Amino acid sequence: MSGGYLPSSETLQRIAKIGVNVHWLLTGEGEMMIEQDFDDGTISQIEDMQSQLIDLNNKFAEFLRTKYAGSAAAGRLPKQKEDDDGD
Repeated sequence: MSGGYLPSSETLQRIAKIGVNVHWLLTGEGEMMIEQDFDDGTISQIEDMQSQLIDLNNKFAEFLRTKYAGSAAAGRLPKQKEDDDGD
């Protein structure tokens, strides 16, 4: 994962329960989803988690807009790391 946030073990267990490959989530390697059949209760949990993820994404996007709005207008966004290959 990039960034400084690591989900709790409880969160990872909930994510794994709905079929997300936790190895992929943490490393970006492998398949995103694990093939499995879901019962109605699990489908409901997936839908709830999807809604929560969308809400979290929207809040994070708003946080970034708020945090960097003044910097972007002034041309002072954080510098990006340069590639090691010299590009």
